[in-house]
Amino acid sequence: MRHSRLACGLAALLAAVTVLSTPLRAQRVIDQLSHPPFFVGFPFQDYWIAQSFMTSAGNVSGAGFHLRNIHGDPSLPIESSTMTLNLWTALPSQAGATKLAGGTATVSATFGDFVWADVFWNPVGVLPGTTYWLTAGLSNPIFQALTYGDDQYPWGISAHSDHFHAVKTEFTSYEIVGDLVFRTYTTVPEPSTVWLVGAGLVGLAMARRRRSAAHVD
Repeated sequence: MRHSRLACGLAALLAAVTVLSTPLRAQRVIDQLSHPPFFVGFPFQDYWIAQSFMTSAGNVSGAGFHLRNIHGDPSLPIESSTMTLNLWTALPSQAGATKLAGGTATVSATFGDFVWADVFWNPVGVLPGTTYWLTAGLSNPIFQALTYGDDQYPWGISAHSDHFHAVKTEFTSYEIVGDLVFRTYTTVPEPSTVWLVGAGLVGLAMARRRRSAAHVD
C-alpha cells in the first residue's frame, strides 16, 4: 500500500511538472484570405485604402495586402516603401470607430513584381462573426493594391479615402473595383504544446484516480 501511494504521488508530481513547465508556445495562422483571380490595380497615391472582413477566430494578430510595384523606376534593382496598416472596429470616419492595433512594415520589390506586405502585432481579442476593418497607406506610393474585378469576398467591402496626405481618416468612397486582396492572421497554440499540456492533465487525472483507489483499499 505504501508503494502504491508513493507511485501515485510520483505520477501526480510528474504530471504537474509537465503542465506547469510547458510554455504555451503559439503560432500565427491565416484566418481570412482573399485569392486574386486576376490583377486589377488601385494606386496608393493620394489615397488610403480600406477593406472590411468578418473574422472566424477569437483574435487577430496581423494582416497584409497583396501589392505590385507598378509606379517605380525600372532602372533600379529594388525599391522600398513603408506601409502603415491598422485594425479598426469600423471605418475611421464612422462614429464610434476604435483602433484596436496597428504597425508598420517595409515593403520591397523590383519594378513590376508582386509582394505580400504583412504587419504583425500582439493578439487582439475579437468577436468571431463580427465585421472589422483594415486601413493602409504607404510612405512612397509606388505600389498598387491588388483587387478583384468584382466582389468575390462575400464578407466585406473595400473603400478608399480622398487625399490621405491631408486627412488620413476620412473614407468617403466605397467599392473601389471590388474587394482588395488581403489576408488576416490569428494566433493559436502549437499542436505539440496542446498535446503536452493535455498529456499532463490526463496524468493528473489518472494519478488522482489511483490515489482514491489506494485509499479505498
